[in-house]
Amino acid sequence: MPQGPPDPILVMGYRYREDTNPAKVDLGIGAYRDNDGKPYVFPVIKEAENLIVNDAGLNKEYSR
Repeated sequence: MPQGPPDPILVMGYRYREDTNPAKVDLGIGAYRDNDGKPYVFPVIKEAENLIVNDAGLNKEYSR
């Protein structure tokens, strides 16, 4: 069987890794990473998590 075309999403990741521009930003799928390669959690996500965790009125059950 002949090989199919490359997956466009994966190609974007390859191109990102090959790019030497220090101002590049990886907006592909997956987790955002900082300059050390560690996951970057947006401040708004941390704030939303804190609101949910600290809300005593939530019973944390699955939605129906």
